[in-house]
Amino acid sequence: GETRAANIPNGEMPSSDTQDLVAELEQRQQQLLERLNHLRKLVENIKTSQPSKQQDSAGMVSAQVAAVSTSVPTAAGKKSGSLVDIVVSASPDNPPWSLWPLRRLLSREKRVLLSCHTHSSVSELPSSLASLAAGPEKGISAAPRTSYDLALTLVWKQVDQDCEVMVSPLLQAAILGEVNLIRYLGRLLSPSYEAADAASATEVDHWLSLAHHGLIHGKNKEQQAVLKALNAQLGKTSYVLGSAPGLADIALWSALLQTNLSSGAPSNVKKWLKALATDPLFELPTCDASRVVLE
Repeated sequence: GETRAANIPNGEMPSSDTQDLVAELEQRQQQLLERLNHLRKLVENIKTSQPSKQQDSAGMVSAQVAAVSTSVPTAAGKKSGSLVDIVVSASPDNPPWSLWPLRRLLSREKRVLLSCHTHSSVSELPSSLASLAAGPEKGISAAPRTSYDLALTLVWKQVDQDCEVMVSPLLQAAILGEVNLIRYLGRLLSPSYEAADAASATEVDHWLSLAHHGLIHGKNKEQQAVLKALNAQLGKTSYVLGSAPGLADIALWSALLQTNLSSGAPSNVKKWLKALATDPLFELPTCDASRVVLE
């Protein structure tokens, strides 16, 4: 309706107008109360006349609420008593090799399923990837999908150089880049890589960024600079950040495989790659078409 105060001189409302406005507000309030009372009576009538239907409806709503609550992660990638689904779409030209060692690390604490599929946008897979397109784990010992804590689904698809990671079926928001996939899955480890002191976590992030920006997306100059820094680092320690391989090793190893830089790598880097090649954590699936269970 009209705003009466708009034409009031000096902002003061005449007493007659004040009385009219108060009366109008009281009338509106009374109408609202009557409507609310009418709705309340309707709800009570429905409850008394259709109890079974009401119970079914309430059960249905409860089930829907429960379904939604278990499909929303309560923490990064974690769901309360439910399977966590993570879908990774990647180009066959840039395989996210980090998925295999990460799956093995996560399998120390959780039941993890890794399956591979091929999207229609990919007409033919390279022989090194063909055996992975058969689908989810199969065989006598294969358990139902719902018995796993974490399901990693790799879809070979025509996407850009960076893989696309879907971590929430509700949000439908993709995370770009293998380096962010590593960070995400690294947060699901116990303890998370970020649970260490700030300096250690920052060091991990530093090498992850070098793998992404310097090796995968860098030009020859940037790639050689990263190789030089990595060679110097490996002259001090057996692995990138200590005596055991971690997320930094996984990220750099995958990036070197994708960019074919391993053959011309400096001596310490070659020695490190040789050690990883014999480490079961970094073992890649064979190309045996009859073997689809990913160890």
